[in-house]
Amino acid sequence: MERPAVSLPRFITGYYGPRSSASRAFQLLVRGIGEAKSKHEEERIIREEFLVLKQKISQPSSPKQMREFLVRLIYCEMLGIDASDLHIHAINFAQQQNMMDKRIGYLALSLFLHENHPLLVLLVNTLQRDLKSTNVLVIMSALTAFCKLINTEMVPAVLQQVLSLLDFKRDIVRKKAVMALHRLHQKCPSMVSNIEEHALKALHDRDFGVFSSSLHIFYDLIFENPMKFKHLVQDFVNLQQKVISGKLDKQFEYHNIPGPWIQIKLLKIFALLGTDDQKVSSQMYDVINKTISSLSTGALIGYAIAYECCRTITLIYPNKQLITKAGKAVGLFLVAKSNDIKYLGITALAALVQVNASLATEAAFQLIIIDCLDDPDEMLKRKTLDLLCRITNATNVETVCDKFLQHLRHTNDAHFRSELVARVTELAERYAPDNSWYILTMNEVLELGGDLVRPDVAYNLMRLIAEGHDDEELDDELRRFAVLSYLDLLEKPALPDILIHVICWVLGEYSYIVSEPNTVLEQLHSLLDGKLKDSKTKRWVVSAMGKLVAQIGRIPDSVAGALAKCRADGDVDLRQRVYEIQQLSCDPNLMAKVFPVDASCEDLAVDSSLSFLDEFVANALSQGATPYQPRYQREKVQQSKEKERESEPLKYTPYDPPVRP
Repeated sequence: MERPAVSLPRFITGYYGPRSSASRAFQLLVRGIGEAKSKHEEERIIREEFLVLKQKISQPSSPKQMREFLVRLIYCEMLGIDASDLHIHAINFAQQQNMMDKRIGYLALSLFLHENHPLLVLLVNTLQRDLKSTNVLVIMSALTAFCKLINTEMVPAVLQQVLSLLDFKRDIVRKKAVMALHRLHQKCPSMVSNIEEHALKALHDRDFGVFSSSLHIFYDLIFENPMKFKHLVQDFVNLQQKVISGKLDKQFEYHNIPGPWIQIKLLKIFALLGTDDQKVSSQMYDVINKTISSLSTGALIGYAIAYECCRTITLIYPNKQLITKAGKAVGLFLVAKSNDIKYLGITALAALVQVNASLATEAAFQLIIIDCLDDPDEMLKRKTLDLLCRITNATNVETVCDKFLQHLRHTNDAHFRSELVARVTELAERYAPDNSWYILTMNEVLELGGDLVRPDVAYNLMRLIAEGHDDEELDDELRRFAVLSYLDLLEKPALPDILIHVICWVLGEYSYIVSEPNTVLEQLHSLLDGKLKDSKTKRWVVSAMGKLVAQIGRIPDSVAGALAKCRADGDVDLRQRVYEIQQLSCDPNLMAKVFPVDASCEDLAVDSSLSFLDEFVANALSQGATPYQPRYQREKVQQSKEKERESEPLKYTPYDPPVRP
């Protein structure tokens, strides 16, 4: 589909007066970019434009033409052209006395340069001069550029000028100066002394724009050290009360809501100050209650303030009345038509249930949560699953895990699948009602998750089956249940490798409880004859077959052929296991000792010093064998030999002449 033609923005054509417009070349540039049918065509247009600008911008031109050249250069930079060679012209333009020229110059510099750009040193003198100007527009332009381009090296040169502007007679300049002070504090906190005094003075300024700018400074300061500013909580409460009572100018209203962004910032400050402090929190309960009660959700900004109220209520010291109000507000989010608002509602509800878990058990909320789970919006679905994870307990763990497994069966998103596997595993390990349910659930996780399941999950499952309870009868029942479930799984045509590992270990250890070893051995034999490609998985199968052969006392003929094929495998570990099984099968009594029945939990006495080899080592040394040297000693000897070879001088003596045979 073709893109529509693009007309020039009013803010650009307005620069040249109501009766004039931008040049035809500029109009053609904007129109050509808008109508380009491919990225290649767009790049061609902008490269040609840059070549033209490169020639014209260095030639003597009128201020009007230079302003247009800089704006066209901004277009070139926006679309990927490196115009660094021409940035100096923006520096020169920012130094002009004409206000329009200066504004265009500062605008271009704010877009062209970064805070560590080497050209910024040429701008310091211009900023100093403009910050001392008596023209309000010049000061504002300089402060705006200052906030974008300031770096730590420039701070000492302009700090005093910025501080002096905090007392300027015009409120718009004071507001910009407070914003610049905030930027200075972000870039170099140690250089701005007494920032609390400056911020407090701005907080009590008669102009709402100035005090609203100071809130950003206080938020950063309180975030770093809440205890230092708890005495100001009543000041912030009074400001919030003033805002919600409609005492702000009309210019601060947005969709008939007074100062919404001021309210949001104050609520964030309340959350920092009231955390784990009942005394401070009690001072803000009333104003938060009035804020959330007076909100209208007719506009999106109303939802934003309501969400911030809910978030603040969950972070300050809990209050039952406020939590109830927040729950009602969340209900409005969840029944909204927009999925974005529902997403915020689920997020808020997840935070609320951390302070009052009973909210999630309300029938109305549960019905809405189920509806959100079935919503086609993927992000909403994931956020709802996150909420389910937070409200899970021993009572509802089976239902929640069933929901997670249902989504695991149908989603193809690898990241989402990995997240689901991790959550089901965590919930099953924490809240499993009984071991049988845990085994069935983890079997399904292993089957559906496959490689996404961590190895320690399989290990924990095997350890549970091995260790069981203190009651031997219950342990046998659990193992019988596990063996039967894994025998059923072996009937399936394809299984993940990690599940095969668990099946092989359990059947090798405990299959004797419910079945004859020959029967299980045949099933493992068919598994080995299947399409197993991973050598590690083959090792697990062969090890399980070895344990069953030890119980039978011999290798059945049908299995012997499969083991012989494994002897030809390229994996050395697999060949070694097969070789040991074949050799041990010649001595059934020895093999029974090597593979004892139900001995996985027995403690093994390991002789780490290998003292049983002392006699063998002594005999070898007496027959002239070389004593063992640690690795570091071998490396040291090798390095000394290399140095000797390097130190040998070149030999200039000629070889002996060849002798005729």
